[in-house]
Amino acid sequence: MRRLSLALLIAIGAALPALAHPHVWIDAVVTFVFKDGRIVAIRQDWTFDEMFGDAIVGQFDTNKDKKFDTKELAALEQGAFANLREFDYFSHLSVDDKAVPTKAVQGFAARVEKGRLVYSFTLPVEPGIDPSKGRVALGLYDPSYFVDVQTGGRAGVKYEGVGTMDCRSDLAENTRKPIFGGQVFPMEIFLTCRAP
Repeated sequence: MRRLSLALLIAIGAALPALAHPHVWIDAVVTFVFKDGRIVAIRQDWTFDEMFGDAIVGQFDTNKDKKFDTKELAALEQGAFANLREFDYFSHLSVDDKAVPTKAVQGFAARVEKGRLVYSFTLPVEPGIDPSKGRVALGLYDPSYFVDVQTGGRAGVKYEGVGTMDCRSDLAENTRKPIFGGQVFPMEIFLTCRAP
């Protein structure tokens, strides 16, 4: 019997909102990637809860070595990740509350680390955002609240290529974007950067 993929589980959760409290949990680490003072990509590492992760590893690690070879990784990406595009990869980027669309994911990888499934991927941001010119926010959430994504506060936010720019992040509920029928306010990372 084929196991359910994450996207299919989410679709089921969206169809059953009364039952859609979180069933999958993700601990995320976010890296804002800078070039010439602009955010050009957002790299993410998602560590899944053991139950969901074990189900995905059991389905796609066909040789049971707790690693994903090229063929297994391609099957995992196609069967349990690529269709998350429909859900914006749970990544909602905005500047001054105006949504910033992101392109297709690059560099998808998966691994088992300390017994837990980890996805890694990068969302390009084109043409890039100057974070000193507006209020940058990144919400990591599933609007159906079937999946709960946590970033662990400032410890879960990193910067690469920031140069001399001074950046800091704050994690707070965004009360202007209620989800799950207005019952939940998603957490967002609010980024503040200042040029030297």
